[in-house]
Amino acid sequence: MKNFSLLIKNARKNNYSLIMKLLIIAVFLLSSCSKDPAEPPTDPGEVAIDNLKASPTFDWKNTKEAKVTIRTKDNEGNAVPNVKVCVWTNFEEENGKEIINGVTNLQGEFVVDYTFEADMADVVLKTDFIGFVPETKVPIENGVVNFTFGGTRNTQKKQKTSSKTYYSKQETGLYSKTNANVKINYIGTYNTNGVPNYLVAKPDVINKDFLTDVNNALPENMPVPTYHPEYLLGNSQHNLVILDKAEVWITFVSEGAGYKNVLAYYTYDRDFPPKTAADIKECFVIFPNASFAGSGGGLYSGDKVSLGVFEKNTVIGWMLMRNGWNDTTRLSTEGLGLLYSNLELNPETDIKHRQHTVMLYDEKRSLFLLGFEDLIRPGGDNDFNDAVFYASANPIKNVEITDVQKLNAERIDTDKDGIIDSSDDYPNDPKLAFNNFYPSSSIFGTLAFEDLWPSKGDYDFNDLVIDYNFNRITNAQNKVVSLKGKFTVRAIGASFQNGFGFSISGVTPSQVASVTGTKYTEGYIKTNGNGTEAGQKNATIIVFDNAWKHGSGNTNSSQPFVASEPIEVTIDLVNPIDASTFGMAPYNPFIIVNKERGKEVHLANYAPTDLADRSYFGTSFDNSQSGIGKYYKTKDNLPWAIDFPNRFEYPIEKAKIDVSHLKFINWVLSNGVDYKNWYKNESGYRNSSNIYNK
Repeated sequence: MKNFSLLIKNARKNNYSLIMKLLIIAVFLLSSCSKDPAEPPTDPGEVAIDNLKASPTFDWKNTKEAKVTIRTKDNEGNAVPNVKVCVWTNFEEENGKEIINGVTNLQGEFVVDYTFEADMADVVLKTDFIGFVPETKVPIENGVVNFTFGGTRNTQKKQKTSSKTYYSKQETGLYSKTNANVKINYIGTYNTNGVPNYLVAKPDVINKDFLTDVNNALPENMPVPTYHPEYLLGNSQHNLVILDKAEVWITFVSEGAGYKNVLAYYTYDRDFPPKTAADIKECFVIFPNASFAGSGGGLYSGDKVSLGVFEKNTVIGWMLMRNGWNDTTRLSTEGLGLLYSNLELNPETDIKHRQHTVMLYDEKRSLFLLGFEDLIRPGGDNDFNDAVFYASANPIKNVEITDVQKLNAERIDTDKDGIIDSSDDYPNDPKLAFNNFYPSSSIFGTLAFEDLWPSKGDYDFNDLVIDYNFNRITNAQNKVVSLKGKFTVRAIGASFQNGFGFSISGVTPSQVASVTGTKYTEGYIKTNGNGTEAGQKNATIIVFDNAWKHGSGNTNSSQPFVASEPIEVTIDLVNPIDASTFGMAPYNPFIIVNKERGKEVHLANYAPTDLADRSYFGTSFDNSQSGIGKYYKTKDNLPWAIDFPNRFEYPIEKAKIDVSHLKFINWVLSNGVDYKNWYKNESGYRNSSNIYNK
C-alpha cells in the first residue's frame, strides 16, 4: 500500500483524472483487505442438510403453545359456572376435530395451556349450553386464545370472532308443509341481519339461575321423548291461551340450529282450533332471523318483543319457518317449510312425531319457556332446543296454565359428579368427565428418529417412525385422572432393535396407580410394581422394548407396505393432578438404541432420563451441553429426532429430508418463522419420488 501512495503523489503532478481513478482502485483494495466474520449461506438454494447450520436458538418444533382462557357470563356480566366448553381445530362441517373439553369454575372461567400446530391461526370454541352462541372461531394471537361466551352486549361486540359458513342440513323423508295461502305480516321493520327495530328498549336479564334451569329442562343431545316424555303428553298445551285481556311479550333466549329460522305467531279462537294448515290464513313475524350475533344473525339473549294486547279466548300459536331467513332478499320466507305448535298441522304421518314445540311453565319466574325442534322427526336429536324463547304476560293470571307442563329443572346426572349427562364424556363414571386429545380426536402425530446417535446419521428420519395420539382424561374439576396413549410403528428404516418410551416431567412414579398395555419381550426394562420404569425420578413409561416386534420396514417403495397393530397404553393416577402440573403432549418421548438402555435419543433440547448414559454426550457429532439445557444437537444444532403434530410422510431409505421435503431448509434458516407447514402436501413442497407413499 506504500507504493500505491507514492503513485498517487506522482500522479497529482500529472493528471487529476488519473488521481481519481487510482483513488477508486484504492477504496476497492482496502475493502477487499478487511476480513468480515464468515457467515453461513442464507440462500436455501445454496444449502443442503450436510452443510446446514441452524441457529442455536432454533427449537425444531412444529408446534406452538397457547394459553386458552374461556369465560361464561350472563348478559349482565356475572359468572355462569359449570358450563362445558370445547376447543376444536375448525367447525365440524369444515372437517374440524375435537381437542379440548372442560367445565368453567365458580368464577365462570376455564383456563388451560395447550400445544397447537405452528401454522394454526385460529381455533373453534364450542358449547352446548343454552343461552350462548354454540360455536365461534377465535384467533390464536401472541400465544393466547381468549373468549367470553355471553357477557354484556358490549363485551360480545368487542370480541374478535368469525362465524361459520352455513350449510343446508341434509334430511331424508318429508319436508314440512307449505301453505301458499298464509299471509306473512311483519310487526315492524328490521335491519339487514333480521334484527327487529321494534325490540323493547331494555332487554330482559337472563341470569345464571335461569340459564341453569333451562339447560336442565332441555339439555342438548338428550331426546325429550326419552328423558322428558311428559312434555309431549297428548293433553299438554303448547299454545298460549288468553283467558282475559293481556299483553304478551316474547324474549329470545338461545338457538343451536344450523338453520336461520324465523319465529312467527298466529292466532285463532279458542272454540275453533285449526284442523289443517290451510286454516291458518296469516301469521306475524316476531324474529325475522332467530339467530345469535356471531352465528348468522344479530340477536342477543334477552332481546324482547311486545306482541301487543290480546282479547279473551284468543289462542296464540307458534310457527317456525325452517331456514326461512333469506340473506339475499332480507325477507322471511317459508324456507324449507312451516312447523306449527298445533301438531295436527305438521307433516309427519306418525302422530307421536308430529309435535315440534314444547311449552313449559316456569312457576318460579311466571313465564312460559318455548323450545322448538326444527328437523322433521324422528330425524334430528329431538332435544327441542334448536330455538328457545319464553313468553311473558301481564297480567299473568289471564293466561291459562292448567294444561301446560311444568318446567322440570332437575339435573340429569347419572354418576352424580356434578356434570350433566349430556356434557359428560363418561356419564356413568364419577371419576372421569372429559376427553382432551393431542393432536386431536382423530389425528395422530408422528415422531421421526435417527438412531445412529451420537454419530451423524443419514438424515432420512425414518430409522423409527411412530404415530401417536394422547387422550388426557380429566374429572369434573378439570384435573387429570388418566392418560391414554395409542402408538403405531409405521416404519423401521434401520436394523437396530430400538425401544420407545416417554417421561412425564410433572409426575413422579409414586403418583401413578397403574400402567397397562406396554409390550416387553427383550428383558432389559425394569419396572416398578405400578408399571412405571424403575430408577426414575419422573414417571417414565417404556411403551415397547423392540420395535421390530411391532412393525416392519416400510421404507422401500418397491416392497409392500406392512401395517402394524396399534399399542394402547393406559396410565391411571393415584390422585387427580392439576393439568398445569401434568404437562403437555407429547411429553418427553425417546428411543432406546438397540437394546442398550443407557443410549437414549430425545427430541432437541429435551433432557435425558435418569437412566441415560451421559458419557455419550459430547462424543462424535453430539454437542449436548447440560449446563445450558442443550441436548441432542450437533455443533451445527441439528437434531436426531423431530416431532410432528400431524401425520408426517417420511422419506424413502437414504433420501435425505431436505431433498424430499423441499421447504425444510427454508423453515430451518428462518428459525421456524417461514414455511411452518413445510412437511405438508402443498404445491411445490415435496419431491414425491423421495417420499414413501404406500
